[in-house]
Amino acid sequence: MCRTISLVSLAFAFVAAPAFAVTASTDPEGFVRHSVQPGRQTIGLSLNNPVLVAGAVLAAESRFALLDPATAPSLAGLDPSAAHYAEIVGRSGSPLSGDRLEIDVAATVESAQDGLVVFKDSIHNTLHLPLASDALAGYRLIVRRHLTIAAVFGSGETASLGSGFRFEDADALLFYDRLSGGYGTQYLCRTENGSSEWRKLGSVGRADDMIIAPGTGLFLERRSAEPLVVTVHGVVRTNDFAMPLAAGFNFIASPFPLPANPTTLQMDVENGFVAGARADEADQVFFFATSDIGSAYYHRNATNHTAEWLDIAEASTATASVRATNMDCVFVKKIASDPHFLVRNTLAL
Repeated sequence: MCRTISLVSLAFAFVAAPAFAVTASTDPEGFVRHSVQPGRQTIGLSLNNPVLVAGAVLAAESRFALLDPATAPSLAGLDPSAAHYAEIVGRSGSPLSGDRLEIDVAATVESAQDGLVVFKDSIHNTLHLPLASDALAGYRLIVRRHLTIAAVFGSGETASLGSGFRFEDADALLFYDRLSGGYGTQYLCRTENGSSEWRKLGSVGRADDMIIAPGTGLFLERRSAEPLVVTVHGVVRTNDFAMPLAAGFNFIASPFPLPANPTTLQMDVENGFVAGARADEADQVFFFATSDIGSAYYHRNATNHTAEWLDIAEASTATASVRATNMDCVFVKKIASDPHFLVRNTLAL
């Protein structure tokens, strides 16, 4: 079993974060400090880029959402060379609140209208398209630029991690591939001119612009024996967050600057989680503590018909090992798919 070291991160504080070029948001800004230790550990990103466009939806047609020009600023802040997504904002708990759509910025700019063109078949969409013309009535769309590995961890002169000419000598990020059960690996490659850039393992192409989609869990492999601190500045999400879960394993990060555990992520019966008398009959979570892999399952008490998270190894309540652990991402193993899992915003900001 591979031994892992969890991040004891989430030392969250509100600060006067660096100013961004374009903003249409008054969401609170802050930072999260990730304490990176030698070896492999989990890391999740809960902060976001600022909102570039925000507007009420007048109508939706096929893959186009028309925004009310009275509520939406200019689309000039969108960069066709970068990846963007829209979050749907409505009253907390409303059916589509927290869902996300990938924006085709080039087509949006080319359309020269007060609206957004969506990539119909993006794997990052949490809604199936096309939508009914009135599906988004009463909702707002907020558009952000995606985080990328270079924007978060740096590249070249801004690199915060260690580079190497060989993969074995370089710090690396591992993205879980749910379909294959394996990992896609990006490492910080030292170039011949002494600089560095992110590359996909097995490829020579530059990967600085690879996105880290919201809610994505990662492994970070630190090659050096020296620990370091990675500080990520950004904007706190203030809306709900849709997180569709597939049957089997899902590697997820908290969408808010809170630990990723069953309590804060609202993993309960009311939110679609399945309890069972045994671990193999119930939904499970797997997390990476300071020395080993821990796990818990959603136990159904046959006597009083209540449900609670139990540590699988110790068959005891998981309060100490799961709920109180400062994880920022976790593996979730679902008995069945849950396309409607929603993490509601509970932050009082």
